[in-house]
Amino acid sequence: MKRLLLHVFLGFIMLFSFVYLALHSISEITMHGESILVPDLRSFSISEVEDTLKTLKLRFSVVDSGAYNADYPRGSVIDHLPKYNLRVKQDRELYLTINPKNISLISLPNYTDRSRRQYISQLKAKGFRIGEFLYKNDEHANVVLGVRYQGEIVKINDKLEKASKLDIVLGNGRGKQIEMPNLISITKKHISSRLESYVTPGFPDCLIYHKDTGFFTVELKVVNSSNKVVLSPFQIAWNMRHATAGAHAYILVYLPPSGEVKLFHGCKTKDLGEKNVFQVPGLYEGRLEDLDFVKLLNSETPHM
Repeated sequence: MKRLLLHVFLGFIMLFSFVYLALHSISEITMHGESILVPDLRSFSISEVEDTLKTLKLRFSVVDSGAYNADYPRGSVIDHLPKYNLRVKQDRELYLTINPKNISLISLPNYTDRSRRQYISQLKAKGFRIGEFLYKNDEHANVVLGVRYQGEIVKINDKLEKASKLDIVLGNGRGKQIEMPNLISITKKHISSRLESYVTPGFPDCLIYHKDTGFFTVELKVVNSSNKVVLSPFQIAWNMRHATAGAHAYILVYLPPSGEVKLFHGCKTKDLGEKNVFQVPGLYEGRLEDLDFVKLLNSETPHM
């Protein structure tokens, strides 16, 4: 009996020794016991990567320069495989993506008379990033008035690095706050709708209907100190196109401090954008309450 117990005990010792040696050998082969946590190398320079991975007994190679990323320093790591916080074997090779050192300079595109939507598309196509939208008083809503980079004014055709983040200055549609006469005084027998369209730049301010005249549009303007009115290219194009095609399109200009108004046919829009309002022939000049649109439209002859 004692002999049997001795044999069992010796067998158990041998089995334990065999299992231990087997597991130890597997550990040596697979290095499960020596796995290394991959560090986050993003933003590291190549020299910093070398020092860090040498200490960890890991290797690396650069596989791609990638597209420029403004969130990382030039020449630094912007990504790597395997990813950080994964465990790898000793002597594992990491593959790095590096931010380009040399960045092409790009000219700022022309923003004159561009709408917000149009200019954003232009900037993105050039590789710029969009920052904040800054608004200032101007009668043209969402029309680009300027561009800033890091707080500084940028001029058209100035050279900037690709991926620069640009702030866009836009008009808020308010302009100089001069009270426009109320059209109700001349539209008691009309159906008048005040319109604001940011989708279609240049669309007139008012759409008016009368059973004897049908629909017609009115663009409302206020003369400035130089006796001129400010018209955007969108407004000029819209009114010229429709008026010359036979549509009833008009520009109504308020003349402070006299309080009178002057009415122009839409085909005169281009002249109004270039000349003094008193140099451009109008359809009516006088008090707003005396303006009879029905009589005017019924007696109107084509204007070119």
